[in-house]
Amino acid sequence: ELLYCLLRSANCKSDPSWQYRSSRGSSESAPYAPIPRGTVTVKRKEEEEAGLAVSLRIEVSHNAGRNVTTMIGPLSNSRGKATDHPTTARIVETDPVSPSQLLVTEIMILAGEALGLWGLKKDIILPYRCQPKMDVRTREMEWNYLTILEENNIGDGYCAAWYSRRFCEPVSVELKPGPHSGLGLATYVQWSSPIRRYCDLQVHSTVKQYLRREKIKELVKGGGIVPDLVSDEDIGESVHDLLKGSGQTSGCKVFSIDYNESIGLQKTARLLQNKSQTYWMLEFIRRFINSIPNDEESKGGGAGTSIDKKKFKAVVLGCLDANAGLYVIYLYDLGIERTYRSEARLKLEPGDEIWFIFSKIDPKLGILKLSAVSMPVGLGRQSKK
Repeated sequence: ELLYCLLRSANCKSDPSWQYRSSRGSSESAPYAPIPRGTVTVKRKEEEEAGLAVSLRIEVSHNAGRNVTTMIGPLSNSRGKATDHPTTARIVETDPVSPSQLLVTEIMILAGEALGLWGLKKDIILPYRCQPKMDVRTREMEWNYLTILEENNIGDGYCAAWYSRRFCEPVSVELKPGPHSGLGLATYVQWSSPIRRYCDLQVHSTVKQYLRREKIKELVKGGGIVPDLVSDEDIGESVHDLLKGSGQTSGCKVFSIDYNESIGLQKTARLLQNKSQTYWMLEFIRRFINSIPNDEESKGGGAGTSIDKKKFKAVVLGCLDANAGLYVIYLYDLGIERTYRSEARLKLEPGDEIWFIFSKIDPKLGILKLSAVSMPVGLGRQSKK
């Protein structure tokens, strides 16, 4: 019955279980179009350069709707309808996220909420993921500007999605319970991936210690025999003190789990992961550009010059520094956001669309330089004419 209710919730966003979180500020309730993000994967393939094949996927979050996938060259055994892209990449519109995926997502969130509430009730120290609510009361002008971006659907909603981030507080891991506004929950503990995340494994150990400790208390009170193999580490406290106290522990932790250790490791791992993603994204772009033959090499080989095929379309998400001409753009076909300094200090508007070429790419040095090859065109600019 529980699985049926969760499945129904995954299929229907009007279901009370989804409303429960969205009414409490879940990011899923935000009206802004989610910005798809590009991620690269690397696999060994002897016929590819350096024996490694690099592929790119552009996806939105599971609860956001449709996903698109970008790959170099023709796609084989692909689902959905493939359409040619101006840069000769191929875009495949995949089916909406399946109900089973949404079901798994909801179950994972439910498990995190349940453990958080259980830990609070049992007075167990757990790494609670907390996120304060957005503060909009003292930022009326900014909120009004966000409303304008949203109502006019500037940049197909991407500009509002980008601008809304300034209202979001960062997620922190605390040893005391607190609300998670992004999920719309009063408390939340991440513990669904013990194989993938060290902190989740620590949470599993904490729960097991508590359950073993409670079981031994029952044995002692009932006159049962406690197995000799049970150690202090197994229950998180002194077995000797528990036996002497007739089932009551001293409360002194002899084997304390250090969550700060895993939190520090996660930050380091995330930094390395971001650096790796940046390197391979630049390598993907470099290989893609190099795969397009020059005009003299491709005469009669199809419409469009090599420059046309190397162009990438981008939308201006917003301004970082108007005086310095510094903006943030989003490259549709790569799923990446980049800072861009406007050439000749040309003023840009959110929603402006510009075609770019990559004037310099160096994955090892982390260099990616863009040059505009078209004048900006956009909804905001047209409305001023």
